[in-house]
Amino acid sequence: MTEITIMIYGALALFLVFAFYYYRFTIHRSKLRDKITAIFSREQMIKKVSWQEKWVKKLVSWSKDLAPLGSKLTFFSKTNDIEKNLTRAGRPFRLQAMDLHGLKMLSAILGLISGMLMMIPLFFLGMAAPLLFLLLGFFIPLLLLKQLGDLRQMAISQELPDFFDTISITLSAGLSLETALQRYVKATEGALSDELSVFNDEVKLGVPREEALMNLAKRTQNPDVENLANDLIQAIRLGVPFAKTFRLQAEGMRKIREERAKDQARKAGPKLALVTTLVFTPSIMIFIIGMLILNFMSGKGF
Repeated sequence: MTEITIMIYGALALFLVFAFYYYRFTIHRSKLRDKITAIFSREQMIKKVSWQEKWVKKLVSWSKDLAPLGSKLTFFSKTNDIEKNLTRAGRPFRLQAMDLHGLKMLSAILGLISGMLMMIPLFFLGMAAPLLFLLLGFFIPLLLLKQLGDLRQMAISQELPDFFDTISITLSAGLSLETALQRYVKATEGALSDELSVFNDEVKLGVPREEALMNLAKRTQNPDVENLANDLIQAIRLGVPFAKTFRLQAEGMRKIREERAKDQARKAGPKLALVTTLVFTPSIMIFIIGMLILNFMSGKGF
């Protein structure tokens, strides 16, 4: 066998090895691409665009040129604070901080125009009406964003007790944590379910479980979810069964809900007293005084 023949066979062997590994690479790349496409396009394939989202997108497009100016006028609206509120609200309509800067400026301009038109009906305000409406328009998008964040946090807190009980029972039945969370996400809808779906997607893509839990706590910015994430991270490091962790969380959450209910009941008394003092009592007094005046004017006397 000549040297040329050996070189030909060696080159052929290298080519076959290269072809084999390139084939495996293409198969793996295709599977990974399909998985990523399925994960990130799932919402766009299933979820229909609502009329609210269409209007928000239109407003954002109209206010795009005002965003640079809004990013400089950070009166009670710093970019970091807006980012935190957006994360807390679950990124409604996929808004970014610059979108909010543009929306607040557009809303302020509309408020100024409305104030100028309302100067005649609100004559007692005078020149203060345009300024008042301008400030009101400036803060409306920021207040709405904060309100969305509060509602989302409330929804997550309300969903947590049932979540703890369900996952605790599922884990006790012998299922893994990822399988239990996947079944919970498929069976329920809500803010917590959406965040857990993102957590499952991150784990599928190879993100370490501890890092995915920390990301979950950062996204939700909910104290109860942060406690859950910290407990699960400790359970992973110490080897504690997840079922026990969720069972303890469920018991602790029931006590927390009971204390919150008692706290709300304690706060309800002073609020009712304040409403009674400021609204009902003056109304009754005005009614009595009015009746006395009418009797006096009719000549019946007091």
